[in-house]
Amino acid sequence: MKIIGLDASSANKNERTGVEWYAYHLIQNLKKHALKENERVLLYSPAELRGALNDLPNGWQAQILNWPFARGWMQGRVSWEMFKNKPDLLFVPAQSLPRILGKKTVTTIHDLGFRHYPEWYEAGARHRLELATQDAINRADQIITVSEATRQDLLASYPIRPEKISVTPLAYDLGVFKTLPTQDIQAARAEYQINHPYFMFVGRLEAKKNILTLLKAFDEFSAHTASEYNLVLAGSPGFGYAEIHQAIERSPNKHLIKRPGYLPGQQTAALLNAAAGFCFPSWFEGFGLPNLEAMACGTPLIVSDIPAHREVVLNAALFVAPDDSAGWARAMGRLASNPHLANQLAERGRERARDFSWAQTAEQTWGIFRNLL
Repeated sequence: MKIIGLDASSANKNERTGVEWYAYHLIQNLKKHALKENERVLLYSPAELRGALNDLPNGWQAQILNWPFARGWMQGRVSWEMFKNKPDLLFVPAQSLPRILGKKTVTTIHDLGFRHYPEWYEAGARHRLELATQDAINRADQIITVSEATRQDLLASYPIRPEKISVTPLAYDLGVFKTLPTQDIQAARAEYQINHPYFMFVGRLEAKKNILTLLKAFDEFSAHTASEYNLVLAGSPGFGYAEIHQAIERSPNKHLIKRPGYLPGQQTAALLNAAAGFCFPSWFEGFGLPNLEAMACGTPLIVSDIPAHREVVLNAALFVAPDDSAGWARAMGRLASNPHLANQLAERGRERARDFSWAQTAEQTWGIFRNLL
């Protein structure tokens, strides 16, 4: 019997962002693949699985690994489980591995932003990411990256054999991120009191997402446009939020900036459907999942000109250097004043989004697993 152990702790969180959504959708789509007669899957989690995660097909089982402490579950409890009941393959969808591994181990490295922009990370988090990444490279049997950009970054940054890295792109929830009825869009706009045309950002409100440049650009755009626009910043606060909050408080357009907090997928999709543009000015990304979700909703994009965005978005966006606030303001002005351009980018985005699916990502991931078993 071949036992495949999957870390479901990230997927089981209440509020999911990029890595958590990756883990969740990947697990849900791995379930759709029939197991071979000699295969069984265990989902490791520190707590009972939530919602659809707990719908387990034949051959799948939840393995609740209780741990009384707030931290250390992976290093302590999962390591103990590996010592007692070592699976034939362990998959960890983020790059922090337990001290004791499965007979074979696969993990995903999402990006190396902490190496390129260390100032945008809390010192302890940066140190943990560096140690975890180096450990994954040293001890995992196979590493997955979510883009070719991250694969090339790994090869340039660490001594690692190219064949040890596989690329499986992210995808989006086809049932959520799509063209929605007008009444759904109007209800979401009314709930969050978005009364003007608007630009939108989705993601953690933190320094590495470059919100300060976006705020500066929005002020400049607002000063040169005849109509009032809202700027919607959807996401929870992260590292560096205090400075973002201060910049909003100082802005002459403070009354036009909306911070609805973390939004469920359905609410995010409804607001994306009507946005004049989706703005994603990150200094660095391994993939940029919100871009894909926005494209699937038919939202024209303005994105930072970085390798991962070029790879994922192709020609479906206006690209601006992340430090060019004037360039961001001009791009916002172009979308606001040129409906033909906005429609052209929206259609390109819809077409590009069709190239990605979690079913395809799951199939590629199963292939990686079975090559090791």
